[in-house]
Amino acid sequence: MKRLLHLKRGQWCLPALGCKPAYAILLELFGWYGVVAILLAYVLVSFNVIPAQSSAYQLLNLTGALGIALEAGIKKDFAPVVLNAFWFLIALVALLRSV
Repeated sequence: MKRLLHLKRGQWCLPALGCKPAYAILLELFGWYGVVAILLAYVLVSFNVIPAQSSAYQLLNLTGALGIALEAGIKKDFAPVVLNAFWFLIALVALLRSV
């Protein structure tokens, strides 16, 4: 059985991402986490599984925006950074107001 994550010539290898330095794989995983978190938040609210005022919804948006912004910022792709910086701030303010 092939391992999900293995070391090859000083680089980490994942089947879906190929072989890259460890920091590059970690960065890409942050970005993918962000996409999944924001989409999950949208689906859960759209199908009335959680309310839009819930902490879970705001935390998914907050951490998702942070993951995407980090990856985009390192790659110097600034349009997603700006969008997700606002997304992060909106989620942070909503989260703090709900506490």
